[in-house]
Amino acid sequence: MVCFMVRLKVVHYLLAALMLLQVVPALARGSGDDPRVENVRVQPAGKIVYIYYDLIGPPQQVYTVLVSLRSRRDSSYQYTPMNISGDVGSNVFSGMDWRVAWDASKEFPKGLKWEDYYFIVNARVYADQLPSGGISTELLVAGGAVVVGGVVALILLNKKDETTPIQGFPAPPGRP
Repeated sequence: MVCFMVRLKVVHYLLAALMLLQVVPALARGSGDDPRVENVRVQPAGKIVYIYYDLIGPPQQVYTVLVSLRSRRDSSYQYTPMNISGDVGSNVFSGMDWRVAWDASKEFPKGLKWEDYYFIVNARVYADQLPSGGISTELLVAGGAVVVGGVVALILLNKKDETTPIQGFPAPPGRP
């Protein structure tokens, strides 16, 4: 019975450690790491429209930046420009005065009434990003804990009673 209680205690410690591994990275990340796009400015220059913005976030983080065109008259209107270049897409870092160039004439040959339209610039953490060094440290720690916990649990829970009956004694006599 004592052996069972010791095994159960070890399993509880392992489960507590695994739960802690799930909580600690979320606390470390916090909500302050979300990027913010500020100070969006538009400057039409002939056929090209320049969109400037500031990206606020941790400097070591890589972001994906998306640009969409919206209408003031129709709140459901949303258009994603296709012929854009510059500081847009994946692999954008935080910084000031990033510039996106859009050749609007290729997508709207008849032009647009610019006073009716505005741009939304969104940024999010680049999904395929891995920290420097390759595999995520959190993933390595969690995977290692699962492997070690599994091995320890198998050893403790599958441990057989090591006491063997003494051999050579005859069976006890039956009761009269």
